[in-house]
Amino acid sequence: MNNLFESGGTPMRFRVTVSSLLVFLSLLTFVGAGALAGTSGNIRGTITDIETGEALPLVNVLVVGSGRGGVTNDKGEFFITGVPGGVYSIRATLLGYQMFEAKKVAIDADETTVLNFKLASTLIEKEGITIEGARPLVDVKKTAGEQTYNKEKIEQLPNVKGVEDVLGLQAGVVKFGSQLFLRGGRSNETQILIDGVVVNDVGGGTSATGGQSANEQLAQLYSGNASGGSGGALSVAANAIQSVSVSSSGLDAEFGNAQSGVVNITTKSGSDNYSASLQYRTDGITNNGFNERYYAASTGGPEPITQYVLPALGVEVPGKLSFFMSSTFNQSDGAYDYTRANFFHPLKRKVRFGGFFGDILNGLGFNYDDKQNNDFSFNTKLSYSIGDNDQFSYSYRANTSSAHPLSLANYSSRDRYDSSSSTTSLKTQNVLQWTHILGTNALIKAYVSRLETDNTSDVGGLTPDRYPSVVTTTLDPNSDGFRDLGSSQGWSHNNTVIWNAKFDFNSKLHEYHFLKTGLEYYYEDISSTTINFPLDPARAIDSIQRGEYPGYGRTRFVSSNLPSRGALNVQ
Repeated sequence: MNNLFESGGTPMRFRVTVSSLLVFLSLLTFVGAGALAGTSGNIRGTITDIETGEALPLVNVLVVGSGRGGVTNDKGEFFITGVPGGVYSIRATLLGYQMFEAKKVAIDADETTVLNFKLASTLIEKEGITIEGARPLVDVKKTAGEQTYNKEKIEQLPNVKGVEDVLGLQAGVVKFGSQLFLRGGRSNETQILIDGVVVNDVGGGTSATGGQSANEQLAQLYSGNASGGSGGALSVAANAIQSVSVSSSGLDAEFGNAQSGVVNITTKSGSDNYSASLQYRTDGITNNGFNERYYAASTGGPEPITQYVLPALGVEVPGKLSFFMSSTFNQSDGAYDYTRANFFHPLKRKVRFGGFFGDILNGLGFNYDDKQNNDFSFNTKLSYSIGDNDQFSYSYRANTSSAHPLSLANYSSRDRYDSSSSTTSLKTQNVLQWTHILGTNALIKAYVSRLETDNTSDVGGLTPDRYPSVVTTTLDPNSDGFRDLGSSQGWSHNNTVIWNAKFDFNSKLHEYHFLKTGLEYYYEDISSTTINFPLDPARAIDSIQRGEYPGYGRTRFVSSNLPSRGALNVQ
């Protein structure tokens, strides 16, 4: 069975390829290494005396539950960086003054929330005041044009299943099928990041199997419609999203490969309290729908073994460990009905994942009834905070899908639909991240990521050696417009593995000066095999030994590449 279903002035910016890296090593030694996109936010503000209006220095500001905080300077100003996305209480304390706490302060990735406090002396009795922090309508110190959807906004949107539905509602974004077009650019010019890690599929998705020419494939690539664009990226279910931001202009130097813009997705993390959600949607109440079934579930909170079990046994684990986990399953049959033929009649498919964590999930043996479109997603994040300065996280994500849709374009295959090509896809990602806080104004971030995309196009799940021995394409002998004989005669398999490592440093040097610098490296293993007419008797067996299933196919297209790339950025 095939596998089925990641202030003033313009900042100076430049990008350097690996071939020129040595020129900048001395500079890297001096400034460190740039800001990891999209994993945390900032808080800034001013604290004054409620009666005199004078600035208050040495006020302790704490982001409750995050381990982050800061102290005001002689102007009463504070700046806290590296706050994980979420909703917090911000507490301000100073000897001789009443404690003050702002509730429900939302922190989003790559955003700066402004909070200005007024503290009352302990000699002055004032009624309690609650302030909800918010970002300014226009941040004059930010150069990038950006739109952000946080989880509260996403939860208010109707019929949202994944990040693609959220992005389709943003200004300047056009959603066409599984492709996203930003600012009128091509789909493959938009860079997609999840928790700061690039998840675009550089391999190009599933190859054509119906005799598509090389010129047609190149035309799709140049127009941005190839599967290697945003539509080939790892996706995130709506119930796992903390925030989504779209940057379409004034991009930072680290995004040297993004021409149209950057989509930055921040996923949820576990909190101090347990939470869970369940969701079910369907249009099967009437006979006019697509027979869709959508299931979603999520849960998160403190990790129970280190929080309760081990302490009960007298074993104390330093730091704080939390988890978040979510899953979705979506099926639909589309607008058109079809007749199953005797050639292939599947009753069940089995969800298969990849990697160590995927092998554990495979043991659960989750099966499902096959429909025209089947999508399954799984997302988990394990977060570990040691003290106030070090945060670690491990994330595993998987998208699996099988598709055999009947559309108006191929409706002529209605009577032999099981004999036409279907596709299966598996995308998995493993990410290990580390964040180290340097004081209140600087931080270091690093990660190692492995992203794998595996796509197969075939007929009935058959391998090339099991295709019909009689090479017959689909025929319409009675000329009624519907194909009654034969089957598709193509098979393809693409696999892409991308290893990515990144080390970044950022620091607020001054009220109007922010330093970002970073170093990144990619190693890719890209392979594909496309076979047409696998058992053609006239095939030249001795001359077609490269790729998978050597010796099969009248024509074969084989590719195997091991590219690597890297960059240094300073801003």
